[in-house]
Amino acid sequence: SFLNIAARPDTPGRARSKRISKPETATDDSTGSISDTNGKSPSETLEQKVERVAVERARTARLLQQAEEDLSTATQRLEDADAVRRHLLENVASGGDEARRRFATALHDDALQLLTAAELQLERIRTDARKTRYASQLDQLKQTMKRVEESLRNLLYNVSPAGLDVHADLDGAIRDRMVALKAHAGIEPELDLRIPRKVPAAVRSIVFKNISEAVNNVEKHANATRVTVRVGAADGGIGVEISDDGTGFVVAESMYLPGHLGLVAMRERAQLAGGWCRYDSEPGAGTRITFWVPERI
Repeated sequence: SFLNIAARPDTPGRARSKRISKPETATDDSTGSISDTNGKSPSETLEQKVERVAVERARTARLLQQAEEDLSTATQRLEDADAVRRHLLENVASGGDEARRRFATALHDDALQLLTAAELQLERIRTDARKTRYASQLDQLKQTMKRVEESLRNLLYNVSPAGLDVHADLDGAIRDRMVALKAHAGIEPELDLRIPRKVPAAVRSIVFKNISEAVNNVEKHANATRVTVRVGAADGGIGVEISDDGTGFVVAESMYLPGHLGLVAMRERAQLAGGWCRYDSEPGAGTRITFWVPERI
């Protein structure tokens, strides 16, 4: 056996046992590494490790540079998109105001003036026809023309952007609108206004337009007796809630129906500014409109 051979020093078998238990090795003079004669791969040298780390470092640096370039490009695209959004928002606001001005001017200087002249002529005819069989019909015509005039003047107030030009005092502009609502429709307003002192003009414009739109809907469609408006600072912007005790409606069925396009305009106006707008309503349960716009747009 192997043990017996190794125990006998005077036999040739001892040399053979040394060759079996200690494989020969060879030294690679070029690298200083040691490899065995069986062809196994040598262990990684220090120089190889340094070279591998250098390669990985260079690769990481390239990836980091590419990531920085991609981030810079994405940032620039976001800034460009935000600039376009701001420009579009300004155009929507100014374009809408300019269209309202033209319409209000034409309504006041043309239609209402002609209607006033027609009322004066009718009054003279009524005086001359007081004792004729046409007197009763002329009285009815006078009442009809009076209602037409009131309707047009109410429309003039609603579309006129004059309030937007002077509403550096947003609180006062909202209160004036609610006073007009009570005078025209007999709807009792309830206000909770906690508006910050420094609100950018663009934000004031959006808030006032959306409140006016909501109040117009209450006046025209809600058959309400009371409307509540709450405005205050919220989450880095302005939060608004308008609620009424009117007939309500099915939101999903009414968003795009004639007479309810103002709801779509309110939502789009708020979203364009970076905010949101929501509607909660059911038939017979009144309506609650909430929206929020950031302080900086």
